[in-house]
Amino acid sequence: MTSELHVAMAVLAYIDPGSGSFILQVVVGTLLGASVALKMYWARLRAYFVSRGERNDGDADRGA
Repeated sequence: MTSELHVAMAVLAYIDPGSGSFILQVVVGTLLGASVALKMYWARLRAYFVSRGERNDGDADRGA
């Protein structure tokens, strides 16, 4: 019984050029969309992390 589960079967399928092109467009669109979103929110992200660093540095000075 277990030997039947480990047998690889050949699949007679292919991705036609239209499907491959669509998949490529989705991948490229996702990467471009993420980069535009990052560019739009870069100032907010940077300010968030800079303010976190300043709070942590201030706590260390007070404890010394």
